Amino acid sequence: FKKAFLDRRVPKTPWYYGDGATLMLLLGMLVLTGAALSLTYSPTPDTAYRSVEYITAKQALGWFVRGLHYWCAGLMVVMLFFHLFRLILVASYKAPREGTWLIGVVLLFLVLAMSFTGYTLRWDERAVHGIKVPLMMVERVPFVGEPLVLLIQGGPELGAKTLTRLY
Repeated sequence: FKKAFLDRRVPKTPWYYGDGATLMLLLGMLVLTGAALSLTYSPTPDTAYRSVEYITAKQALGWFVRGLHYWCAGLMVVMLFFHLFRLILVASYKAPREGTWLIGVVLLFLVLAMSFTGYTLRWDERAVHGIKVPLMMVERVPFVGEPLVLLIQGGPELGAKTLTRLY
């Protein structure tokens, strides 16, 4: 084991080249803690906030899992922008890596969308008002804005369908 896995030569690179691996570690932590949190979360407007309170206050180590998920999500966004700026500085968007760059940009928007939907899952007053602002922004998109809002909301009003779709 020692010879096969630990006695390996690793090329010398600057410390900031570990940001991609850090992002993968944070993603793994988010998947594990998110799966654990989803076991007791209830995605209905009547019970969502109470299920979050239950996870935090009464479930064994629920406060720890929720806190770990919260901090990993925040660090993921911070590390993502650090990674983005490093790749811009070293011109990683140029040939022959244009495809990798475009996939990364798509992943950036997916992570930002997921972090926002996770914010609204508490379904308290702050989360409901927090979802209204981006919905108003999406509504202003010409031609497809209103149908997109109806698709995201699940109808003309915020409610159970909205929370289920965000979940």
